[in-house]
Amino acid sequence: MDIRTRRLTAFDCQAATALFAMMAEVFEEPSEKLNDAYLGRILARVDFWAFAAFVGDEIVGGLTAHTLPMTRGEYSEIFIYDIAVRKEQQRNPREDDTQQLTILVVNRCRTLRRGRSATARC
Repeated sequence: MDIRTRRLTAFDCQAATALFAMMAEVFEEPSEKLNDAYLGRILARVDFWAFAAFVGDEIVGGLTAHTLPMTRGEYSEIFIYDIAVRKEQQRNPREDDTQQLTILVVNRCRTLRRGRSATARC
């Protein structure tokens, strides 16, 4: 399975809507559709991270995370808030897709963080 991951930006409102709806479905929680103006604002924030994992054009997983300032030193850390994998992808007899998706997304987070700031940690 070819999995692509990418951080969503303010121009990815449609993908973000699909990601957040998939997360609510996986968590079996109610959710409301967020308007594009709100999505654009949160996706544009440097301290908010939304990653989507794609197989083809389908979102099969993703995570949201927040960069928070620490009090033990002058640095920030990235905290994963939600991580979800589409139910059909969670138990694949050929491989552990959940673990693969998690590793791909977290590694992508680390790569982007290194390029952005020496004071943020993932």
